[in-house]
Amino acid sequence: MTDATLARRRVFSFKSFLWLGVALWVLFLVAPLSDWARHWEYAQSLQFCVYAFGVPALLVLGSLRLGPAKDASFDADESNAKKRYASARTRWVVRTILMILSVVVWRLSPVVDALVHHSWLGVIEALFLTLVGILFWRELLAPLAVAGAPDPLFRLVIATLVMWTIWIMAYLAGLSGGSWYYSFHHHAGHGLSLTADQQISAAILWLLSACGFLPVIFLNLTRWLGSEKDARDSRHHFTRSQ
Repeated sequence: MTDATLARRRVFSFKSFLWLGVALWVLFLVAPLSDWARHWEYAQSLQFCVYAFGVPALLVLGSLRLGPAKDASFDADESNAKKRYASARTRWVVRTILMILSVVVWRLSPVVDALVHHSWLGVIEALFLTLVGILFWRELLAPLAVAGAPDPLFRLVIATLVMWTIWIMAYLAGLSGGSWYYSFHHHAGHGLSLTADQQISAAILWLLSACGFLPVIFLNLTRWLGSEKDARDSRHHFTRSQ
């Protein structure tokens, strides 16, 4: 198999993530899934996960540049390099804060109740969460050699913060004594009970966020530990050579 054939297959593989993301976005925006999200808490949580990090991660993966990346390891002007790094670090922090705020706001009781009563608000949720998610995942999945890309330790920290935020919101809603969301109506003997709906909703948030963020966390943990080991080996070699 030639290198050109392998490259084409790789491009096709990455582009399939892009089309899968688009298909999921449309699928959860229209009936019947959009109707289910207005009647069941677990379906609404599933829709939230798709918009907040499922679709954005797929879209970013599908749009990754597969060619040679710009090397950021050398810059002749040290002062300009420091300025660019400070600007990039500010961008990382802003996008992380925006992602965390989006997770919190769109899981608040008044907002979810409004989503149940106003179908048009679901379109705004889909657009807003997807856009914020794309900005965030572009930082998490950017090739390390690209100028302005976060280092592994920072990726590890921000992915953990967002995942924990989702877990905390799921815990508060799922294990509360009463329902956080008053617009979901449960009738005894018909469909899921209030408790079951809450617990399934919490499980979906925990499980899907873990599936989305844990691979990124462990990958960057491995990268960071590897870079620390290389740095220690380099210092040890330098000391022995003196």
